[in-house]
Amino acid sequence: MLKDFIEIIQKHKSVKWQSKLGLLVYPIVIFGIEYSIIFALDQIELKLGTNIKIYILLISQVIYLASWLLKRTLFYDADILTVAFAISTDKKTKNYYKELKQRFNDWIQLLKLENIIKLKELPDIPIFKSNKDAEKFIIENGIRLLIWGNTYEESMVKNEPFVKFNVKFSYQYSYFQAKKKSTEKKYRKVVKSKIDKAAQRKYWGIWRPNSAYQLEIVSGNIIEISLFIVGFCLATMPDFSLNYLRKAIKVFEKLEKLLKTKKQDDNLPNLNQIRDQVRSMLIKSCEQCMDIYWNHQRDLENAIKYAEKIIKLDENNFGAHQNLAPFKWKKGEQDAARYHTKRAWKISPGHPLTRFNRGFLYFYDKNFKSGLNQYKKIKTDEHTNILNVVEFIEEEFEQRKDNLGLLFAAVWLNIKFADLGRGVKQLNKFLVKAKNQDEYSFLINEAEKLLRLPELKIKNL
Repeated sequence: MLKDFIEIIQKHKSVKWQSKLGLLVYPIVIFGIEYSIIFALDQIELKLGTNIKIYILLISQVIYLASWLLKRTLFYDADILTVAFAISTDKKTKNYYKELKQRFNDWIQLLKLENIIKLKELPDIPIFKSNKDAEKFIIENGIRLLIWGNTYEESMVKNEPFVKFNVKFSYQYSYFQAKKKSTEKKYRKVVKSKIDKAAQRKYWGIWRPNSAYQLEIVSGNIIEISLFIVGFCLATMPDFSLNYLRKAIKVFEKLEKLLKTKKQDDNLPNLNQIRDQVRSMLIKSCEQCMDIYWNHQRDLENAIKYAEKIIKLDENNFGAHQNLAPFKWKKGEQDAARYHTKRAWKISPGHPLTRFNRGFLYFYDKNFKSGLNQYKKIKTDEHTNILNVVEFIEEEFEQRKDNLGLLFAAVWLNIKFADLGRGVKQLNKFLVKAKNQDEYSFLINEAEKLLRLPELKIKNL
């Protein structure tokens, strides 16, 4: 019963959700007003008791906090992206507008995106004089995307009735790459320019004699542009939120399928550009998911899942092959790991990241000269979590202690790139264990060269 009542309220009542800034500002304002009133009453000798003053000040704050929480949590669902229409009509175009919204909602259901995108019915259709007015409205009402404008009927060739839709898109998006104010403004312009390329068409027309077919085209174009905007907004949320990234991926996947079979037409003159942008953002979002799952959560299964998604989209994606090599190795799929190492090398020969993988494989196969040769050619560990690389090799050595070459590989990387102190300890351990073992004579000579390095001499003082 209560649930049904709440759903009715949510559906029919327009409530502006409160901002975080509002939680700070309004209590201060309320306190200031009440304190001024109490002070004024004291001046005219209408003094209130201390307890009454405290109750008045406290109760008003509690009421506001409760109201803020209700509006923030009950009426505003952060997990659902709200899309709203605000297109003004006249009597002749009202039904077209109603049908357009219905078809938009049908598309959301057909694409199974109802858990991500929700169409919000506005109680009244607001009129906006500028983009700034529309942007202010969506922020106040917790709307992610607003499709707004006007529609009217005019006569065209041979006096055939023609309905014109003037449509604009206003949206909220973030800028996770921006650390400085100047960078923020620059990045926002980049994001906006990419979205505006998809939404560059400003009006559509429907001829009444063939209105059903043309209305289908218009609704299809608007859903395509809307999905592009929503996906882009999700993918640029701050802090690389997995929740938003996964939703962005789902939206982009649906949109990519829609656009794959779409033919070039006048409605979307930049169709190929949009396709490229969708594919690019889909790959980028998958890369971010892969990075979060592995480097932050150590979730191997999901890291592999998104790496493989990337390769399906781009079989020559260097980063996906490079990461799948150690991922597959950890899964015990050594042949697959070697395959992805070869593919990464073929895509970008001589890349430092792949040299780490190739070097490890050579050491694992006891081809020590080739392994060390790969490491010696690495001039920088930039763009690599070198500690993860060393940890990976150390774990492999623990499983294969009969291969002291793996221990030496960890020695070399620690001394050159990671942890000098740890490398020195491992170096001494290697020399003790490898003593008088002919198969390690090459590595013993290299170890003795390391001991003569100035930084190691200082470390051993």
